[in-house]
Amino acid sequence: MTDQRGGRSSASVEIDVRATNALPVAAFSVYPSPAFPGQGVQFGAGASYDPDGEIVSYEWAYGDGATGSGKLVWHQYSAQGTYNIILTIRDNDGGERTATAGLRVTTTINTSGTIPRQFAWDYNGHAQSCDLAISRDLYIYYKSQPRIAWGLRDYDEYVLDPLDDDYLETVTTEGLGTSAGDRYAAFEDALFFVQHCIEYVNDPAWTEYPRYPIEVLVDEIGDCEDTAILYTSLVRTLGYGALMVAVDTSGDGVADHMIAWVPVEQSFVTAHPDRSFWQYEGRTYAFAETAVEGGYVPLGVDPWGLTEDDVDTVYDVSSVDRNPKAVRVGPTIAP
Repeated sequence: MTDQRGGRSSASVEIDVRATNALPVAAFSVYPSPAFPGQGVQFGAGASYDPDGEIVSYEWAYGDGATGSGKLVWHQYSAQGTYNIILTIRDNDGGERTATAGLRVTTTINTSGTIPRQFAWDYNGHAQSCDLAISRDLYIYYKSQPRIAWGLRDYDEYVLDPLDDDYLETVTTEGLGTSAGDRYAAFEDALFFVQHCIEYVNDPAWTEYPRYPIEVLVDEIGDCEDTAILYTSLVRTLGYGALMVAVDTSGDGVADHMIAWVPVEQSFVTAHPDRSFWQYEGRTYAFAETAVEGGYVPLGVDPWGLTEDDVDTVYDVSSVDRNPKAVRVGPTIAP
């Protein structure tokens, strides 16, 4: 300050000016919704943002006691119910916000949306056909299932999953009418259906993508694992046990192919002495080649000429066993 005589004086005070932190905005998506028990559900917080900074953490509470962290996460629910999902985000200034959403987990499949598929093949001189209306939700469910790494995979899980049991009953009823009442005719009719109606397509060299039966029916393609999964699923639905068998067709000691074995009685063996039959845990099985590039290979015909040494792993998909089990073969198996 300056007075009338020129005197001057000054004083100062320090003021701390701070900007108010704008809280982050929390938002997230859920897919699929509703979901099925055991289905992988994706939670994505990509729509969340911070107006004046950045989000530094994403924390999830899935509503079933489990938690997770990350911008994009997956979770599976084991039981039906409605779950309250909570997302908590924090920004770089310590601001926090939450968002919530409900998810219904159910085994009820919406059948209003279907995928039509028409199949035609020949069995024993009879032209066969089958028109299917496959639930879109069921297909999406199986398409979204994670694929387990090769070394940890039990292929029977693809057959024993119970959610498609009712629909596979429909497939066998509508598709195998000509062979109804004849066990071995039904086995071979189902085999010819798979051989002719599913185009043999190898998976890319860098990955192995096993398909569930519903996927194979919708995609209409598959390799040896996929066709074996579909065929043994149909045989199991008919009420008979079946085995998927990993075999070595090149003789190098490494499993490179999947076939099926279906149970038969001695009368069938006697009637077809030139075909391939195998003993496994006290039962007799007929060889079934499911992956054919054109034409048909009848039940019991082994185009590879396999021996006991060529059998690697047996996957039991019997009609009563829902516990996946891969059995490394031993001396109990013999051609």
